Amino acid sequence: LALKGRILVSDAAGDYIGQYKRGKYRVWAVMPEYGPRIDAVPTVVAKGADGYVYVGELHSERPHKAKVWKFSRDGDRLRSWKGFTTVTGVARTKNGTLYVSELFGGPCSFDRIPNCFPGRVVKVAPNGHRTYYQVPFPAGIAARGNHVWVSAFSVCPGDGCEGNARWSGRVWHFRARG
Repeated sequence: LALKGRILVSDAAGDYIGQYKRGKYRVWAVMPEYGPRIDAVPTVVAKGADGYVYVGELHSERPHKAKVWKFSRDGDRLRSWKGFTTVTGVARTKNGTLYVSELFGGPCSFDRIPNCFPGRVVKVAPNGHRTYYQVPFPAGIAARGNHVWVSAFSVCPGDGCEGNARWSGRVWHFRARG
């Protein structure tokens, strides 16, 4: 994440966010420890429209255990949202809506491909209400108002999942409800 005068980088193996500033690298924030077999695995660092930094975690790919963290500009954890699965993208709009892409989230499992692909985008309204949008293998996400752009089929090869070119990396745009 490029910010004014510095760059923040997620270190998935080290479970921290690093900062590169004026030629020096240091730890900016450390992700929480969950236990000997569970790592936070930060996968995305994003700046919200409110100016805060948001970090999504993979949480050892455990269903509904991943969190999105809100950090101050100095790297202090301020709050979190829980109940996600394999977070790969985070966007926060001016009105406080949080959009989260879950690489393997949703009702579809791998054994249902090609009829149904894992993955979804979760819209968390400022009051906490959640709305879900099926997006196959989503990753990076951006939002402005209720317009959302998300990469779909992000883990599929260039010739597409199962060799189907329609199931290869692309950007989807949709208008979120409510």
